[in-house]
Amino acid sequence: MNARFMFSILVLFLLVGISNAALDWDITEDTTIDSGSYGIVTIDYETPASGSVVSITGGDIEILKSYESSIVEVYAGTTIGNVWATDVSTVNIYGGTINSVSSDRASVVNLHYLTPHGWDVYTGISSTGTLNIYGYGFEWTYNTTSADFSGYWLNGDPITFHFRDYQQNDLNRINIVPEPASIVLLGLSFLAIRKGTTS
Repeated sequence: MNARFMFSILVLFLLVGISNAALDWDITEDTTIDSGSYGIVTIDYETPASGSVVSITGGDIEILKSYESSIVEVYAGTTIGNVWATDVSTVNIYGGTINSVSSDRASVVNLHYLTPHGWDVYTGISSTGTLNIYGYGFEWTYNTTSADFSGYWLNGDPITFHFRDYQQNDLNRINIVPEPASIVLLGLSFLAIRKGTTS
């Protein structure tokens, strides 16, 4: 084989490798991600108080990092390896597949729905971060180095989470948010008690 042919084959392999590589993306403005494969997606890093709103409706992301009051909305059709919320950011998860969640520095992750419903996850919720899980019928089982959690999403689909390598601090920062019917019943009870005391 001649050198020119070998060089052409080498260039072809390099181009195929580059086109299949996951890209990193630094976002500093309102954006929608609906497809593509990304390594690290960083939102508002070192962009004080910019508060970008990012909607993710599809694609594969290895690591998602949200900073500086940004708001991220994640929907079905999205696959994310690790979600990390920091610096007063908020991540709202309404669907998709996610492997792990971290929250610190007054940031919040709101978990409304995930697929699949069985989640074997490492979670890192620091003393300044919060994870809110929305649903009902929740139960915890604690083991030496893990915790199991089960219940139902608001639409009635079952939830089964296995939190690996948890710290008690992590569990103290996980809030279980009751379904709207519980809130309505609580409000009606309050009104009935108040009406009884004013009669």
